[in-house]
Order: sequence, then C-alpha cells, then structure tokens
Amino acid sequence: MHRCGTGCSFSLAELNAAIEGQLHQHHNEPFRQETFNRRQLFESQEKPLLAALSRHLVHELKHKVQAKVCQDYHVILGEDWHHYSVPYQYIGKQLDVIYDTDTVEIYHLHQRVALHRRSFKRRGWTTLKEHMPEAHQKIHEQRGWNKDDF
Repeated sequence: MHRCGTGCSFSLAELNAAIEGQLHQHHNEPFRQETFNRRQLFESQEKPLLAALSRHLVHELKHKVQAKVCQDYHVILGEDWHHYSVPYQYIGKQLDVIYDTDTVEIYHLHQRVALHRRSFKRRGWTTLKEHMPEAHQKIHEQRGWNKDDF
C-alpha cells in the first residue's frame, strides 16, 4: 500500500490495473487523420510476422573473467579452482575466460584459443593433449597415462 502526501492510498495491483486501462484506451484511439488505431495496425501488419518462441530456448547467463596462463599452460577458473588448458604458447599472457554452466571459452585478443566442457570438480584439471608442448606430449604417450590416472 502506498500513501501519497495528500492522504490518498493505492496498491501496486490498483496502479497496474489503472495503467492497463490507459494503455487499452491509448491503443484503441485512432491515429490523427487516419481511420485505424495502434491495435488494428499491430493485428494486421505486425502480429502475422511474429514467430512463436521455442519452448526449449533457454538463455544461459555467461560470466567473464581474466586469467593469467600459468607455467603449466592452464588457467584457473577461480569459482571452482578448476584448471583448464590453453595452447602452451600463451604461457604468461592474460586471457579472457567466458563461461557458463556448460562451457568454458578462452580468448586471446578476441580470438578463441580454447574450448572446454565446464567441470565443477574443485581443484580438478581439464587438459587437451594438443595444448601440451611437444616434449610433454611425448612423455604423455610414453607413460601411457590417461585422465583416470590423474
């Protein structure tokens, strides 16, 4: 309930109802020097062009942070303390990390350099072999390690 300075009071529902009534009146009032109104114009020209929204359309909120690439060619997403690899050539550089609940995208100067599926494993590691320096790739192959070993 709102009280104005002159002793009147009204609720939000009453205010919304009054606004709706004024909009209805405004939309049904003919344009100057025309025989049609806003509602008729919408119904005849704009409404047929509208498409139904997909029921599966969901807008995911994305977050953006900056992260420096560590010596182990990973950036750390501080929210989960999860490590994501980037090509080793970016060691020491400041990169933009854009993420949501599904993906982690890593950019250098507006060019995407890495894409990972988001992991919520705290202090975990997500590493792509192609991000490793050649020597690391060879050691990785020699030892036969896989992600389960870590």
